[in-house]
Amino acid sequence: MRTSPAPEGPWSEELLLFTARVPVDGGNTYDAQAHSEFDANGGQMIYVTYSRSLGDFRSEVRLVSVSMQTTGQIP
Repeated sequence: MRTSPAPEGPWSEELLLFTARVPVDGGNTYDAQAHSEFDANGGQMIYVTYSRSLGDFRSEVRLVSVSMQTTGQIP
């Protein structure tokens, strides 16, 4: 994730929010999507879904909640 006080930047350095579970068959983790419609506590809790391969043409969708804390710093 990167943050900015304005759409045009300046942008912060990258921040790792979570690590996805490893695909079962050595396949792929894909289609991560943040769901702003479910943000809570003024955007301090966000929800992200992603898919991972389970093998034999199967996959699962995972839901991750990410809790944010403000630092008071502007990038």
